[in-house]
Amino acid sequence: MPPVLSMPMTSVGSPSVGRKVKQLSQRVAAVRVLQQVIEGQQSLATALPAVLVQLQPEQRGLVQELCYGTLRWYLQLETLLSQLLQKPLKRKDHDLQLLMLVGIYQLQHMEIPD
Repeated sequence: MPPVLSMPMTSVGSPSVGRKVKQLSQRVAAVRVLQQVIEGQQSLATALPAVLVQLQPEQRGLVQELCYGTLRWYLQLETLLSQLLQKPLKRKDHDLQLLMLVGIYQLQHMEIPD
């Protein structure tokens, strides 16, 4: 099973107090949700809210759009990615594959490329 990207959290789901915690990237947050959904561990309705609470309110909309959009266009994005890669990714690089799918979705279907 591919590793799940993580961020140190306290037991109540907020960033650890007194320690410098790296802010969770919106794209990494989307990949964390997609990993759980695609691997069949959780539904999107369950996985997404658990990650959204870790983000600033202004970041949540982009993460939600990246998750819904990547799943909506998943087969098309997979086909496009396979055409762009010279050789298939290894099974252990599943998180990298999801990150590329999120990036392709953003470039193809959204008006914010960065």
